[in-house]
Amino acid sequence: MLVWLASYPRSGNTFVRVLLHHAFGLDTYSIYNDPVDIAADAGTSNLVGHRMLPEGASVESLRSRPEVCVVKTHDHPPDNDDPAIYVIRDGRECAVSYAHYRQDYNDLADLQNTLEDVVLGRVPFGSWGQHVTAWSPGSRANTLLLRFEALIADPQSHVEQIADFLGRTPNTETLPTFTDLQGVNRRFFRKGNVDSWRSELSDELQILFWLKNGDQLLEFEYAAAPPPELARVSHQSLVRKLADSEEILWARLAQLQTEKSSLATRLEKQARTEQLEKLALVEEFSQRLLQRDDSIQDLKQQIKRHRAQDLKTQETLEQLRKRRNELQDEKTQLEETIEKVRRERTQLRDEVSRLTQRLSDADQHAEQLRTEFNRIQERLAETELAHSETRERLENATELLTEISGMYQAALSIRTISSPIRKLEAYRTLSARLGPMNEDTHD
Repeated sequence: MLVWLASYPRSGNTFVRVLLHHAFGLDTYSIYNDPVDIAADAGTSNLVGHRMLPEGASVESLRSRPEVCVVKTHDHPPDNDDPAIYVIRDGRECAVSYAHYRQDYNDLADLQNTLEDVVLGRVPFGSWGQHVTAWSPGSRANTLLLRFEALIADPQSHVEQIADFLGRTPNTETLPTFTDLQGVNRRFFRKGNVDSWRSELSDELQILFWLKNGDQLLEFEYAAAPPPELARVSHQSLVRKLADSEEILWARLAQLQTEKSSLATRLEKQARTEQLEKLALVEEFSQRLLQRDDSIQDLKQQIKRHRAQDLKTQETLEQLRKRRNELQDEKTQLEETIEKVRRERTQLRDEVSRLTQRLSDADQHAEQLRTEFNRIQERLAETELAHSETRERLENATELLTEISGMYQAALSIRTISSPIRKLEAYRTLSARLGPMNEDTHD
């Protein structure tokens, strides 16, 4: 079974080949055989799991094989639904990396011109946006889309996705990191960055890349809006560049028109068939130049539209600045309020500490009062008991005193009795009464 491993150059295609080799034990092919870079270095070739296509082998023969045959390609997709793994990377980062690659492996001296060629698609495989649109990995059938940025950050989490897509079980081998790859071949595995384009692409090249590939950047969420460089850079350089190109084209067109007239004069002396053929070639080239002029006019219109968008962007930025200042003022007020609340909270904590201490003291004093109250109650109970005994004794004494008083009155009355016998009986009676009284007195 044939599975394409497709990407625009320098998008992480080789890194996925490394994962396939180490996580699944799969060796992979390249339709180019990669004789200049990967195949030229034995260490890199072994690390990647690169295999040369068998001599005379065709894509059709790989399709008919029972095992999985993964083949790297940077070409546009075939006219069928072959399974494919498509690796996508921010096109601006691809442009920077591809330009460095071409400079390193093709001995190109001028990096800026190389960058411009890549940005405008004047290189093999065309522009990044054309390649992404051709494959349409987000909607193409039987296609697994992998993002380079997520892949570099956490390769292990993508192994299960690849396993499900290929129907294979991964092994437990530790995956090499990008640093490991650089240790084998730093020239090929350069940096693996995700934002070096911000410093390596000039404002003009960023604008050109946007004009050429902006729709694809938006579609795959590598940008949410036109780059801010559109608001900072003067469009005069672009217009001047386009005007210079237009002037050259028109001068060439005028020269061709002159040559056409001269050629027509000369062709009158030649055979009719030869004259018509040459005139047809000139006309065709003239049409191409006119078409080129139409393209230049379209680009000018795009620049005008971007200028209008610049004005709207400037207005939006001004509104955002005002809102930022308002938010800054609100933030300052909130910070002051927070500081005030912090001070009040500290004061409350101190007050709570004081109240807690006073409450503790009050609890101790209450415990002392309870102890004293219990002691007083005990003494009061003892006093009540003593009072009850005293009252009882007082009542007994009162009764005794009453009895004595009665006996005293009786004794006085005995003294008035004249008869000795009656007086004796009265004394006996009084003595009988005194008997119990003496016992009470002793008690």
